[in-house]
Amino acid sequence: MTMKLGETGKRIVVATGFDMSSNTSLQMRFKSPTGVSSTVTASLGGTSLSVTYEDGSAATLTANEWMYWDVDNTTTIDIAGTWQVEGIYNNTGATPDDIHIGGTATFTVLENLA
Repeated sequence: MTMKLGETGKRIVVATGFDMSSNTSLQMRFKSPTGVSSTVTASLGGTSLSVTYEDGSAATLTANEWMYWDVDNTTTIDIAGTWQVEGIYNNTGATPDDIHIGGTATFTVLENLA
């Protein structure tokens, strides 16, 4: 995925490959090009989702196996460069808690022309 600084309304999706319907909380942790980390609250993807990756390959993510965050401000993603993101699943209904941290994905944030 590529976006520009200052854009909002972009949906960042993280696929997990396992059922997260029993979640207590979902988060996405971002790491900026300068190494600063920030965490946002994510939402569960409750329906199947067809995706096409930048390399042209495609997949269908099943319900409850993906999470998303709609970029809603410019303070989380605030610098141009290559960013990293990972999804964090927490289910406190299990003993001990089920906490899973997904693999790391990257995306690019570009400067504006202005």
